[in-house]
Amino acid sequence: MTFKTEGDIFDDLKAKIQTYIPEITNWNAGGKARGITRVAAAGIRLLYVALEYIYWNIFPTFADREALRRHYEDWGLTWDSPTTSDARKTILNKYRQKGCGSKKWFEDTVVLNFEEVTKTVAEIGVRGINTVDITVTYHNYAVPNDTIEEIQTFFDQDDKNICGIDVLIKTTEGAMVE
Repeated sequence: MTFKTEGDIFDDLKAKIQTYIPEITNWNAGGKARGITRVAAAGIRLLYVALEYIYWNIFPTFADREALRRHYEDWGLTWDSPTTSDARKTILNKYRQKGCGSKKWFEDTVVLNFEEVTKTVAEIGVRGINTVDITVTYHNYAVPNDTIEEIQTFFDQDDKNICGIDVLIKTTEGAMVE
């Protein structure tokens, strides 16, 4: 995952302004349009910095020590100042032991909780990091939209939303699945 630099943001803003307000042409150093756009780009970059920090620290794989300490607390573990590497391994092992977030866990959870579904296929990371797409069928047929919405609502609940994973429930196109 890459986050935009202040220069990238400035260039994007400038391009949009030139597209929608072509009359603004004073982009030289000291020009008002350049100055205002630079300030706006700097403000937007601060938002990116905050989002980048949150993004990297929400997942144990990339978390810093403070975030790993919070993961320890979430699991009810005692923080005894382990190395960052050991803390990361401990948290990741906790998730693996519980079986949460694995393809099989998602597939089994849907089939066990929704009798309208007989088969699931979970794909991890198709839409990016921390995403899971689950395709559901009923005896090789598409599942009705209200069932899709019900399953989606199930995974949107805080207690079912593991590590903030973005779950997308879908069914097959057409009636019969090969």
